[in-house]
Amino acid sequence: MISRRDTLALTALSPLGLTIPDTSGATSAAQPATTLTEFLRMPQHFTKESWLDHWLHIRHPLLLQLEGVTAATFNLTLEERSPDARYDGVVQLTFQTKSHFESAVTGARSSEFDAALVADSRHFQQAEPFSMLTRSVSIREPVGEVSKMAKRIGLVGRRPELGRSEFQRDWKMLHAPDVLGQYGLEGYRLQMMERAISPSIPWDGYAELWWTDWAALEEAQRRGSNGYAKRAGFFHDHMLLYLTEFGAA
Repeated sequence: MISRRDTLALTALSPLGLTIPDTSGATSAAQPATTLTEFLRMPQHFTKESWLDHWLHIRHPLLLQLEGVTAATFNLTLEERSPDARYDGVVQLTFQTKSHFESAVTGARSSEFDAALVADSRHFQQAEPFSMLTRSVSIREPVGEVSKMAKRIGLVGRRPELGRSEFQRDWKMLHAPDVLGQYGLEGYRLQMMERAISPSIPWDGYAELWWTDWAALEEAQRRGSNGYAKRAGFFHDHMLLYLTEFGAA
């Protein structure tokens, strides 16, 4: 088992200063996959190129050794398209179930592996990341090599008068069909927040959208400019990041 102090240092498992609920009576079949998403600032000792290289050859293989992890994705923010972005990158770590995530935090592993993970976490991220657990709702899965696609992540927050369950229902049933009609949209996925890891999170989840390339995204923006205000008006808070997605080397 890793200590609470070391848990706080893990990029993939931090900052978990929260009570892990007892799910021992739940079965895997009854639990959907869960994704830990961390929005990161790049440490000063990296360049964007060396940060990505570290992910591909060190961080990604390390995270895949955690039991129950089915996918590990790194999204690199494009500064020229996201000049006001608060985050330089986004890590998405998908577990088979929420129980697998909780086991990764509290379960026993070799001290050598824990030490390597903690050390790499401290090296890979600047301070503690902004983190949430989400449930993925696929509206349209992207087909093809996503690292060559244009990707946008939109962090979203509900209006104060809406409860989270009501907001998530309307997001999927009312808002998503409107977004799906955008020109050239190759993929669209909702990540609905199930648990805030970081304190005082103003968001209720985020949307992932993929286009074939940046020209297609720009054409979609041009064609959809009249309807953007309506779509954005569904949310109380909204922040966009334009990124390139990477998995393995």
